[in-house]
Amino acid sequence: MNMPKHDLILIGEFGMLELSVPSPPLHQKRGTMSSEHKAMILDYLRAGARFAFSSPIEERFLGPLGYARERALRTDGTFAWPNYLPYYVEHHDADLPSDFIAHVEQRSGNAPLDVDLSNLMLLGSGLRPFSKPSLYCERMLGYELSPDLAWSVPTLNDLTDSLLAEVKRLITKSLAVHEYLQYVVVWSNLHHVSDFLNEVLKGGADHRTWCVRDVFCISRFDLRTAATQSVRDLIKPLEQVAGERWWQLEPVIQGNESWSESCWWSESCGAPGVLVRQVPYWWSGPPSTEWTSSHHPLRKIDLNDVHIRRWIASRLADALRGRHYEASVASVCATIGVEETQLSSDMRIAIKGLLREQEAAMPSSAVVPGFRGPDDWYQ
Repeated sequence: MNMPKHDLILIGEFGMLELSVPSPPLHQKRGTMSSEHKAMILDYLRAGARFAFSSPIEERFLGPLGYARERALRTDGTFAWPNYLPYYVEHHDADLPSDFIAHVEQRSGNAPLDVDLSNLMLLGSGLRPFSKPSLYCERMLGYELSPDLAWSVPTLNDLTDSLLAEVKRLITKSLAVHEYLQYVVVWSNLHHVSDFLNEVLKGGADHRTWCVRDVFCISRFDLRTAATQSVRDLIKPLEQVAGERWWQLEPVIQGNESWSESCWWSESCGAPGVLVRQVPYWWSGPPSTEWTSSHHPLRKIDLNDVHIRRWIASRLADALRGRHYEASVASVCATIGVEETQLSSDMRIAIKGLLREQEAAMPSSAVVPGFRGPDDWYQ
């Protein structure tokens, strides 16, 4: 007789495991507890039973990241938490739900030694007992990796000296070192690992501050979306970005060459956005945003609708390059595949301003279209 499945309560995920359960980011989950209380909680978290949270997959299809991910959770039979949660509780005072703390206190801090995983469920995925695969890096290291290491370190910046020493032992074995870091570190995709090895292990950069930098965050949208929305709606996603407001990427051609039909310029050229200071390598903005390096020239602005309309006009000029259209709003709409009746007033102003620039045959300069005429044309 099959026993009914029991749903586990997931805590401390912080969006890092890419599960379908919404989770507040870490900076919204800070708490405080006494050192004695924290020690009891940490011991409990580290004593949980490991289990796989994904459906069984043939091992030959799983890389080291998949192996680590399959043992990245622990449970006491009631709650489930990531293997890296103790790190955040110990070093960053990550807050924990009051019902979990009460649950631990009720058990006097003693995690169950034997948890039956057979009847547990997480997010509707079948769980199976933990199993340790063989990794190529183990043969290179000469010993078997502890299951406790699986995704035990949140980021590459958090590696301990002893773990770095093991990475250095593997540095000449590309596959092994990539396997090792993807097994141990949560945020460690192949691109991150390659840059980390080149800049830290080979280049001598400090791993604790590696790739911590300022970024410039802007809204992401396509022109068809821009055509029907107000400019304020287009930058609404930036409301969720914590940083310095407002800045603008200088609207000039790369290398300051004079503009021509063959020139290249980025879609972000002239974009208004938010400057975010000292973010780690794994940082990303909220949905419908993107970021670029703050090394590009920026200028402080007092944001108004004209700034955004001019950026839209610049995006539009790029989309129209090499295409035949007449100097009318209707012709531009037909060229980009938008019904003129659906145009927002902001997009209509942007189109008319761009057409006036083209008709005026502005002098050659490094300034991109959309930013070449006076502001009056975009009001």
